[in-house]
Amino acid sequence: MGYLSESEVRLDHSNSADSIFVNKVRSRPDQGGGPIFIRENAVNTPVGHNVIPNFLLHRVLSVRGYDKDYLMQEANITAGDELNVIIKRLFKSAELIYLHIHNVKTGYFLCFVYRV
Repeated sequence: MGYLSESEVRLDHSNSADSIFVNKVRSRPDQGGGPIFIRENAVNTPVGHNVIPNFLLHRVLSVRGYDKDYLMQEANITAGDELNVIIKRLFKSAELIYLHIHNVKTGYFLCFVYRV
């Protein structure tokens, strides 16, 4: 199984107005140019190896697999509680180096999963 990055910005479910807007610069084919929304008072939350954070478990997710040239080679839609199965299946392919996980409804990027 791959690993989620060792820390992430925790985005609590909130209607708080204290968020900021940051534009993302596209420099590779796997990077979109859309906005990044982060709460002003967000904190880094450590994520252990082989652990799927709870915030992913109750969403419908798009899981996209990328190769060494940053090109998407696989794409799947799954329920969050099935994410572990999809990650293991995708990483059986030696061609895939890392995964992107997006929220299906909004298309927002949620996190990376890396093979180590």
